[in-house]
Amino acid sequence: MPLPSSTNNIPLTTPTCVGAWIDYPFRDDGDSETKVYNHKMQVALSSYAPLNDNDTMTTATNKPVRSPFDDDSDAYYVGDTPPTSIDGLMVEFVRSFANVPINREDPNGFYAFEFPIVPGGIQISKPTISESSSYNTSTFVLTITSTLSSLDAENFNDGDIVSIYNPNTWSYELGYGYTGYRSRFTGPCTKSGDVITLKIYNFFWSDAGTPTAYSNFTDNSPSNYDVEKTISGERTSPSTINSSSVLSIRYVKSSAVSQISLGTKFELLTSTGDVTNTTSDTTIPFTTTEWQNAALAGEYIAAENETISKWRGNIYEVSQIMVKMQ
Repeated sequence: MPLPSSTNNIPLTTPTCVGAWIDYPFRDDGDSETKVYNHKMQVALSSYAPLNDNDTMTTATNKPVRSPFDDDSDAYYVGDTPPTSIDGLMVEFVRSFANVPINREDPNGFYAFEFPIVPGGIQISKPTISESSSYNTSTFVLTITSTLSSLDAENFNDGDIVSIYNPNTWSYELGYGYTGYRSRFTGPCTKSGDVITLKIYNFFWSDAGTPTAYSNFTDNSPSNYDVEKTISGERTSPSTINSSSVLSIRYVKSSAVSQISLGTKFELLTSTGDVTNTTSDTTIPFTTTEWQNAALAGEYIAAENETISKWRGNIYEVSQIMVKMQ
């Protein structure tokens, strides 16, 4: 709508809204809360002036005259488009107010990161809630069935290479008075619901070259088995691995950009503060055990230093690539 003039035909000197709309700049990134309020404004050329970065969009402060929006004290002035001359010595421009965007994480694909030596590697181990072992003396097939809690079962997939550990050991008799013992069997598993099944084929002993079944096979009734899976084998040297990464983004509103603190790339330190490439019982911020547990929990570390750029007004975007621990 056109902006009315005063009775003596002098253009109005109060910036006035003649149209408005809201943008949601990060809706496609999962943020439907951050809003940018845009006002199409008109005012006398001689009366145009920008606002201050800390001005807010409320009736009591600097919300534009005739703005159709409710007050938003969390929306800050972030700038005007260059004024454009229109009839009657007037100018037209778009005046915007914006919320400080909420922090978020964007997918970033794989990232090649050099991970430290972790003695013992990284393994997951989950106890069974029920278990059984059966040995077919005709086919020489050992079948170990492990039922996990639903939560623990989520850590395993059909076809995973797993180890089943029996704290009481399996025992079985060969001929000639010998007894065999095993505490762990390893191989590809099948998964159905919460049940992990491991089959060991060709489980026999050779009697003068003849495959012969074991006898008196038993698991010796343990309280449970442990189902184990190697996430990352033991590294004997620092290794560059392509690992999942995200872009961690946060926003800071400040009139003193030089005072915004930025995070640095992850470094593993000894207890005396020296950089090291091997975890130990005293390394910082992760000991060997802490690193293993964090990697199993799917935690991320900083792959690069934080970077900063201006978003709108005096609101700055600070971003950092985070890589999944291995």
